[in-house]
Amino acid sequence: MALNLFNHRRYMQAMHCYERAGLQREKAVAHAYHLRDVARSPLIAKADAATRANAYNTAAEAFIGSAQ
Repeated sequence: MALNLFNHRRYMQAMHCYERAGLQREKAVAHAYHLRDVARSPLIAKADAATRANAYNTAAEAFIGSAQ
């Protein structure tokens, strides 16, 4: 179910399923993708440059953390 949710870009729900299954690495990956979507959202796109940079940096750090 978690993989299905992940493949359909429902990252928050996938994170919950992965957590319940005890799959912390997969949960971290889903969280990183969620943060990337937040950074790409129209609300952030209209924000100032510092806010956009912070959102993308947070997502990048999450991707790095999930790879470790």
